[in-house]
Amino acid sequence: MYSLAESGGEAHPRPFKPLDVLRPVLVALAAGWIVALTVGLVLARLQYAEVARAFPPEQIPAEYENRLDREIRQGPLLLLAQAGVVAGVLAWQVGRMAKRTPRPLRHGALSGILMAAIQGAVALAMHVPLTFIVPWVGVLIGAGIYGAWSSAPSAPPQ
Repeated sequence: MYSLAESGGEAHPRPFKPLDVLRPVLVALAAGWIVALTVGLVLARLQYAEVARAFPPEQIPAEYENRLDREIRQGPLLLLAQAGVVAGVLAWQVGRMAKRTPRPLRHGALSGILMAAIQGAVALAMHVPLTFIVPWVGVLIGAGIYGAWSSAPSAPPQ
């Protein structure tokens, strides 16, 4: 957390690096989007199989589009699939990076706020209800702070 100076042995905090905040966010975003893509592809395949069994061939494309629009393109279904993965990976990555920063809680809070801003903007663009977005923003900020808090060294007993 602190490095000793070459002369005098004084402790100097490591300077703040924006990449230390950005790296955990990018890793968590990549993991979350991979999960969302996988879930979306599986759901699309299942929907097509269901529509193909239930409708005549001339109605399949229209019904398939209708179901995809309702269940995948608009609404929180894909965001729900990735919510836990994103929060968990964010806490893990922030915990790894926070060990090397002078202010781990600030690092965690900034990572959580950045992740919440990105995911909140995506959710708004997908027309997800605010009743899902607002708690999710709180969970993401909390995951960042928790990751930093759990990795911060505890004070030695006195």
